[in-house]
Amino acid sequence: MLSWPTLTGNWQLERQTSHGMRATGTVSILGSGEQLHYHEDVMTSLQDGTVLAGERRYNLRYTGPQLKMYYADGPDIGKLFQTFNLQSGEAQSTHICGEDTYHSTFKWHANGSFSLTHDVQGPAKNYIMHTVYTKAL
Repeated sequence: MLSWPTLTGNWQLERQTSHGMRATGTVSILGSGEQLHYHEDVMTSLQDGTVLAGERRYNLRYTGPQLKMYYADGPDIGKLFQTFNLQSGEAQSTHICGEDTYHSTFKWHANGSFSLTHDVQGPAKNYIMHTVYTKAL
């Protein structure tokens, strides 16, 4: 089961999509109390061999068993992205992005890692993205 302080720190990220994209990188989750800040730096390899650098930021708010993720960059800064009810080791959330829908699953694993899977469906997007986070040494 998730213990809020266990999210803080540095993580290694491995990501793959149903389209064959792969990414590796680092994530820092810093802060205290109910507010944490998520910062991701990744190198993404596309199917054609192109490698792209990228980053993503979220503000995380934990109240009770709920984890809320807010955009902290891009055009949607400050808007809610996902809400997960973390009463158990697995939680689902849904996010509407235009005409596309993100069905997401957060899983906390017994080895201390966690994963986030987005099944994205709609007229503009159609893919599954699976990310595993492992605590950095």
